[in-house]
Amino acid sequence: MKRSYRILLLLTLSGTGELILGACMRFLEMAGANILMVAGLISQVSALGYAGYLSLQRRTLKAEV
Repeated sequence: MKRSYRILLLLTLSGTGELILGACMRFLEMAGANILMVAGLISQVSALGYAGYLSLQRRTLKAEV
């Protein structure tokens, strides 16, 4: 697996884990749940942006060839 796709997978999985932990903490009414969920959302948005960047980079490489 290429390094760029490992980074994308890491961002996606860590964001999902943070969202799940935040939801569990919110259900148990623990402090810090909202902060954890926001961090998870930021990670998911970063993964989405990085996926778009990889897609555009791949498209430009094909256009040059």
